Amino acid sequence: MTPKQKAKQLIDRYVDIMPCLQIQTGNLIIEHAKKCALICVQEIELSLIDYGRESMELQNMDSEFRFFSEVKAEINSFKF
Repeated sequence: MTPKQKAKQLIDRYVDIMPCLQIQTGNLIIEHAKKCALICVQEIELSLIDYGRESMELQNMDSEFRFFSEVKAEINSFKF
């Protein structure tokens, strides 16, 4: 899965669980979903850091950090 695909997947999942916002405009729903997706990615990054410290593998996790950094960039630039 590419970072762009992962970003869209996360945003779509959050859009699906926001029925209370359906009465508002589509752009507002997307903005809320983007914020939720960014929080999700931040939590993943924090978990990677914790895991890397505990397992002494932090220096070997560059590709994971790069992937989620790209996912964050895709989420921020996402247009519906």
